[in-house]
Amino acid sequence: PEMLDVPRHGFLNIHPSLLPRYRGPSPVPSAILDGAGETGVSLMLLDRGWDTGPVLAQESTKILPGERADSLTSRLFSMGARLLTEHAPRWTARRISPQTQDAALATHTAKLTREDGRADWRESSAMLCRRFRAYTPWPGLYTQWRGKRLRLLDVSEPASSAVTSTSGPMGASESVEDKKTPGIVKVLPGMPDVLAVQAGEGTHLLVRQLQLEGRRPQSAAEFLRGYPDIAGERLDS
Repeated sequence: PEMLDVPRHGFLNIHPSLLPRYRGPSPVPSAILDGAGETGVSLMLLDRGWDTGPVLAQESTKILPGERADSLTSRLFSMGARLLTEHAPRWTARRISPQTQDAALATHTAKLTREDGRADWRESSAMLCRRFRAYTPWPGLYTQWRGKRLRLLDVSEPASSAVTSTSGPMGASESVEDKKTPGIVKVLPGMPDVLAVQAGEGTHLLVRQLQLEGRRPQSAAEFLRGYPDIAGERLDS
């Protein structure tokens, strides 16, 4: 409290959300995880609360299809820097009336942990793709295979909901159980550069680049050449 009273015009803060939405430490990943189509940036005054101070200016923006947290964060802070340079002189000249946040509309975010990036294969591929976008660059989306962390560096949903696949490198047919078991790795006919992982709701997550713990990043095709037996195995959630 003593520090807040030191500067004559208070402390200005750039927060990458449209307050009072997404207060707290992870506003950008949270907006992507929620599937929000829009977010923005707020120029606000600090007070004793956590992102609860009055707002001086805001600017909204669309979240682009496929946009990841790192690029969206960069874009939002560029917008915030512009807001600061435009409105700081107006604030010090007392030509802005601070707007009190409506606490009833507030939502809150939590600090990210490494565990947040662990893939839960019971979720749909759409939700897993959101997690990948939200957690880039950290903690990333990852799984476990044979006791080692396996980072998923490039993922997407199939263009079609219908995926015809085989469970092994030799073209063996899938069992009925494999078609339903989350985490089963499959090889798609005619797509040797992709691994398909069974996800929830009958969907598949396509993996094009990955990195096994202690190894360098590899394309799915290169990874399969070194570890062909991953096809047909189950990744841990």
